Amino acid sequence: AAWTSARRPGSGTSCAGRPRRRLLLVSADLDELIGLSDSIKVMLRGRLVADADPATVTPEELGAAMTGATDDATDAVEAVP
Repeated sequence: AAWTSARRPGSGTSCAGRPRRRLLLVSADLDELIGLSDSIKVMLRGRLVADADPATVTPEELGAAMTGATDDATDAVEAVP
């Protein structure tokens, strides 16, 4: 029910002062994360380390951000200072 509500058209906009809906999706299936997400944030060791666009990121780029690997091929993953 939460997923249906979160994916409803217009659910990302504030209506009558109500906060926008957010859903935390945790999965080891990176293709699933990319397919279901509007935005992807990567945390490593308790710190936000990357912000990725699901329209352009690859599973390999997400994996590199998740493991802390440094690779210049991660153009779709924006490092977060």
